[in-house]
Amino acid sequence: MTLIPTSELEAVNLMLATIGESPVSTLTQSGQVDAVIAHQTLSETAIDVQSRGWRFNTDKAYPLKRAGAAPFHISAPPNAARIDLVGGHQTLDVTVRAGKLWDRRRHSFSFPDHPELKADIVWLLPFDELPQAARRYIAVKAARIFQDRVVGSSTLNRFTRRDEEMAEAGLRKFEAKTAKRSVLNASWAVMRVLDRRS
Repeated sequence: MTLIPTSELEAVNLMLATIGESPVSTLTQSGQVDAVIAHQTLSETAIDVQSRGWRFNTDKAYPLKRAGAAPFHISAPPNAARIDLVGGHQTLDVTVRAGKLWDRRRHSFSFPDHPELKADIVWLLPFDELPQAARRYIAVKAARIFQDRVVGSSTLNRFTRRDEEMAEAGLRKFEAKTAKRSVLNASWAVMRVLDRRS
């Protein structure tokens, strides 16, 4: 038997198993209310976990290009959880409003002097694009949250919380092994100092 990473359906069935419910064969039109709630909880948890920013869902110095003609706005990618300007652009005070970058100092969506901005972006990825360590952690964390909401058993919470802690440790270990850390890139603070020098 070939083993493959956890699917979204398997994650939902894991969550259903924590409350003693039967598995479902599909995520669409299962007709089971608990399966719908489990799927929603899985999505919420995936957004929450990914929003922290990990190596697997973060792009450094990603180019954001403005619209070609006036008013020269720059669209924010819809699946970006966080956008931090870097390099020479980090002095701009920018946030996201209405799906576009907003210059808070100039009170404008327009960037006539910047045809392109560079940003570190944390992406929200579909479940099936995540590494297995992230899928496992999200599934187990979602199972604990789901069980708390639907059943509220303190005994089950202790078991699932232990599983969650182990899954989070696995994800952090995966992150550490793939991040290729050194003294110069060990923290955001060090990276910001280096960015200012370039």
